[in-house]
Amino acid sequence: MLFEKKQNALPDLQDWSEFGKRFFFLFGFIFLITGIIFFFAFNWNELHRYAKLILVGSIFAVASFVYSLKLSKPWITEILGVLAFVLVGQLLLVFGQIYQTGADAYDLFFGWTIFSFLIVLSSKSYILWSLWIFLINLTYLLYQAQVMPHSPSRWVFDFIFFINILILGIYEIKQKFYSENQGQRSIWFPSVILVLALGWFQLGFFTPSGEEESGLGIYLIFKLFLLAGIYYIYRFLFFDLAALTFLSIEFLIYITFCFSHYYPGEDIDQFLLSFLLVIGCTTASVIHLLRLRKGVQNK
Repeated sequence: MLFEKKQNALPDLQDWSEFGKRFFFLFGFIFLITGIIFFFAFNWNELHRYAKLILVGSIFAVASFVYSLKLSKPWITEILGVLAFVLVGQLLLVFGQIYQTGADAYDLFFGWTIFSFLIVLSSKSYILWSLWIFLINLTYLLYQAQVMPHSPSRWVFDFIFFINILILGIYEIKQKFYSENQGQRSIWFPSVILVLALGWFQLGFFTPSGEEESGLGIYLIFKLFLLAGIYYIYRFLFFDLAALTFLSIEFLIYITFCFSHYYPGEDIDQFLLSFLLVIGCTTASVIHLLRLRKGVQNK
């Protein structure tokens, strides 16, 4: 894959040579596509509406056809898959621009999510899956902002947090128990989805909802148990030091928020004590993570 490397191995000369080939091919491909886009963008208003659709549709058809051939270089196939994925959105955008299908932005991204699913499903590319999951999150955020702007904000953020955690859980279980290469995980995909989920998790307790203090306290306790449960899973079931690092950062943010929210003293006292709390928790987290890393290396 494009952004994967050999597990537990330092790169040798051949690996660096392969990396250089991929790097220059990828950037050459990006510059080529950018040049084509700017050329047609400059003359876009002069094109007939059918010419616009045929142009984007033809590029999409060619990219999809070559992608379906499954070339000998998986990373080239991966790049073509990403191109086909992006062109689905471009085709919908051009169609909506010509025929004025709707003013809501989430309509475009929802259609993009639906019509690109087969491309993503047919691939084994973590890049495509990451883009598709990000598209789900963006579609939900736009829908909430445009259709339900006055809905309670906390449950909105928590709902999409659970969606991301569900996707992450399905991936981890599949890789551990049902994959052809059991136990082999992507070095970056789980961390990306976890960071995305933790972003929603954090927005949940930072966003005011007009709740009573007692309700907020119960909500924060629930969040603490939820965070501890995820930490337990990545500590003992699916060990991942990167995930544990991100969870430690989230613990630090959570503790700092609770302290600053409930501390009854003056602002200057709160600032000083929060500063000391952050230093202490950060030091403890670093020591804990270093011990975990040392334990894994000894094994």
